[in-house]
Amino acid sequence: MQSKDGKLSELIKELQEAEKEENRLSGVLKRKQKKLVETISCTNKGLDMGASYAPSPFSGSLLGIYKHWYDEKFSKAESEGYMEATKLYQNKLKKLENDLDKLIEQFKSEISNHDSIINDTINELSQKLSTIARLKMEIANLNLIS
Repeated sequence: MQSKDGKLSELIKELQEAEKEENRLSGVLKRKQKKLVETISCTNKGLDMGASYAPSPFSGSLLGIYKHWYDEKFSKAESEGYMEATKLYQNKLKKLENDLDKLIEQFKSEISNHDSIINDTINELSQKLSTIARLKMEIANLNLIS
């Protein structure tokens, strides 16, 4: 059976690993966003260059359609990603909270056991001291008689 400190250390380690994973996923998201922005920027430049060489009545509207499609797709993917991440972290936090609650209950139980041991020891000690005091009084009475 693991010690309480070991379990607490394990919970802290799991939390740190979850934070690392969150940071890693955040970095992946930022890189993908940057790549997509660069792609759109290149597409816009290409459309601008094409428009200057061969003006087309559709170039502006195609760009608008593409941008709208991209915004919707990105927004939907971002929302789904955040919802999934939120669900994962909520489950992880719930598990960590449950584990912590179990540890707290175990500590309370141990403290209660220690309290009862201490109370029993104090009661036994007070009985012994009472017995010693009574014996001293009897010895003192015998000394007075003799």
